[in-house]
Amino acid sequence: MVAPFSVADAAMDASASFQKVLSSTLSVTPKLNPSSCFASKKSEASVRFTLPREARLRRSFQYELVRQSRVIAHGPLLSLALMEQPNSPTQCGIIVSRRVGGATVRNHLKRRLRDLYRHERPTLASGLWLVLNTKPAAATASLANLHSEWARLKNRLETKGYRLTRVCPEVNQF
Repeated sequence: MVAPFSVADAAMDASASFQKVLSSTLSVTPKLNPSSCFASKKSEASVRFTLPREARLRRSFQYELVRQSRVIAHGPLLSLALMEQPNSPTQCGIIVSRRVGGATVRNHLKRRLRDLYRHERPTLASGLWLVLNTKPAAATASLANLHSEWARLKNRLETKGYRLTRVCPEVNQF
C-alpha cells in the first residue's frame, strides 16, 4: 500500500532538494529562512533619517500658543506661524486639514513637509516653535514649489525682524 502524500510534503521535498542543488553548485549553503530576508530591511530602516521627537510640536497647547502669538506669514500654499521659546530646541508642527484632501493625500503632504523641515532644521536658529498650516493648493504642489514657498515665508518673517536662520549654519542639505 502507498502512503498518503500531501502537498505540504511535496513542498518540503522540493525545498530540501532545491537547497541540496544550490549547496552543491555553490560552496555556501543559502539561508532560505523568511525572517532572514527582512533582517537587512530592518537595518536599512534604522539608517533612514528621521525627525527626532524633540524636533516636533506634539501637544495641542503648543499649537495654541503659537497661534496666539500672531506672528504669521501667509502664502498661496502654506502659512508659517512662529513663536520664540528661548530655552527650548526648535520645534515644528504641521497642520493639514480635511479641506486639503483625503487621508492619503494629507498623509503624503505631511511626509513631504516633515522631510522639508528635516532638511532645513540644521539651518534654523534655536528656540523657535514653528507651525506650518497647509492650504488646499499644497496638495498638488511639487516639492520644489513647497521648498520655495518655505523660503519665501521664512524670508518674510525675517524681514519683520524675527531671526530664523542660524548665524553660521552647520549643514545645509538643500
